[in-house]
Amino acid sequence: MKYLMYRAAAGDSIRGSRRLPFFISLRSISIEKGFIEKFIIESLHSWKFNYVDLVARKLIESGEILLILDGLDEVESAKQTLILDELSKFRKKYFDPKKIDERHPAICITGRPYSLERQLIGFSKYAILQT
Repeated sequence: MKYLMYRAAAGDSIRGSRRLPFFISLRSISIEKGFIEKFIIESLHSWKFNYVDLVARKLIESGEILLILDGLDEVESAKQTLILDELSKFRKKYFDPKKIDERHPAICITGRPYSLERQLIGFSKYAILQT
């Protein structure tokens, strides 16, 4: 994951476009309603952006972000349910399946395989094998 973050931060193309990376360590963040947008806004604020609410909305709506949710397996089951519910709401708000040609935020969820057995509708699963 760190490699993906560094690539995005360096301006490399991720899924065909340049994106601003946001890394959320799920075990160390308070999971509440709207936590994804709140995290993006707080990050932009800490980076000294002006008009953070507007900038955050524009970045998300234009698909200019790479959102990495790390460590789904490292949080308790009840918290996993809340995370997946919030992610589902985020996708419904910012992903329009009718607009296939438009860009959407890139989202990556990490965890050990057993933690990703839950239904993640609209996501593809990839396994990283160590040699």
